[in-house]
Amino acid sequence: MFGERGITLIALIITIVVLLVLAGVTIANITGGDSVIDKAGQAKNETALSAKVEEVHVAIAQSMSSAFNEELDMSKLQTNLGKLSGVTLSTEVFPAKVEILGEPYIIYSDGELFKGSNGNTRVPIPDGFVASGATGENDVSTGLVIYEGTEPVTDSNVATARTTRNQFVWVPVDGNAIKYQRDTTISNSFQSDYNAYSDWTDSEGQSNVLSVAKYGGFYIGRYEAGWAQKENEDTYETDKTTVSKNDTSKLPVCRKGYAGWNYITQANSKTVCENMYKNNESVKSQLIDSYAWDAAVNWFNKTETCKAYNKITNSVTYGNYSNNTSSIPANTLYAIPIYSNKLLNPISYRKSNTAVDTSYRSKSISAADLGNYTNDESSSTSFSTRLELSTGASEDYNLNNVYDMAGNFWEWTTEVGKRNSTSATATKYAVHRGCSFNNSGGSNPVVYRNGHYSASYTSLNVGFRPVLYLK
Repeated sequence: MFGERGITLIALIITIVVLLVLAGVTIANITGGDSVIDKAGQAKNETALSAKVEEVHVAIAQSMSSAFNEELDMSKLQTNLGKLSGVTLSTEVFPAKVEILGEPYIIYSDGELFKGSNGNTRVPIPDGFVASGATGENDVSTGLVIYEGTEPVTDSNVATARTTRNQFVWVPVDGNAIKYQRDTTISNSFQSDYNAYSDWTDSEGQSNVLSVAKYGGFYIGRYEAGWAQKENEDTYETDKTTVSKNDTSKLPVCRKGYAGWNYITQANSKTVCENMYKNNESVKSQLIDSYAWDAAVNWFNKTETCKAYNKITNSVTYGNYSNNTSSIPANTLYAIPIYSNKLLNPISYRKSNTAVDTSYRSKSISAADLGNYTNDESSSTSFSTRLELSTGASEDYNLNNVYDMAGNFWEWTTEVGKRNSTSATATKYAVHRGCSFNNSGGSNPVVYRNGHYSASYTSLNVGFRPVLYLK
């Protein structure tokens, strides 16, 4: 009998403990931080928000400029949203910021509504490209990267993708802090042969205003245009073959580790950029314009690193200049150009086995050493040298995932002007931006405007960069 009573008492105690646990769980579910009561309240709030969002959609539909034009009229939108309680429109340009019951949203000029406070929450990915999923490349605010092709880009394959697939970076333009326009204020103290701004025009930049306003940004080439020596081949051989780089039958690449495409006129750099994606129905490729350059620089200047070191007005620590002494990693493709009548071809580049000796940026080397660095066999005893690097060579030259906007090469733009030459004939001049390895980064920063050369000029230290605009 005693044993049976003992078992019964233990069973009773276990039952009570189980009931207490169940009671605790029930109370927690009713009153806890994720309780039934809280969930009911959240559901009520979400229902109210959903209903208010629907009201905003109706107001947007009523604010189209006409029944046949799917573009919003800002004045109509302001009027119609003003009739709604709990809705506040805080900007007067598109993409427009609006709060709905305290939650941030964005209204685009085509009437689309997106939740979030980022003016570019919606980033369209062009046909034939994928958005990067790799760490550090998938955030709009710090540089969203897209790659040509359909294979996803992840941390496991990003290193290969950077050297084998063309890349572009989304530049967000909110119409307020960052505008798509020519901004001569930031380059006013850094210019040459460019005194009367009104004499210079940029019709290519003007033609893209509507695209940028509609989509809230554009894509900039991640790297300076690279020269693909041979079709589908990334190697650069020691070869003395003469290469014409003014060849518009070839396409530039926008990948890491390529010899930059120099010795090309402004007109031809325009042509090859336009040819890159001429058959893509979702984007238009072109040579970078002054609007895009200035919008990108203003976006860079929003980053704390850039502001802390004034990199847009003193780029010595930011770009490949004659007075930059930052380290350059091993296995970097580089060249030491020799100033003579012979062109430096891409095949004159060498790949370093160790970190590049940056002292060669401003140093004379003997003729006996020339075979170690270039294919120029001039008999002169010494030469003034500068260090020319391949695309994306150093992380020091990167802001928001865009490389070499400062230094390495001057870059052609579509900004042009007419000036009388010595023969009294009007000559077309085109603007270079960003300066080169032959300049000082302090007096020749990323904002520099150089209107000194005609559009037919070619040089060792002048290259270019493509951009993409959404159609």
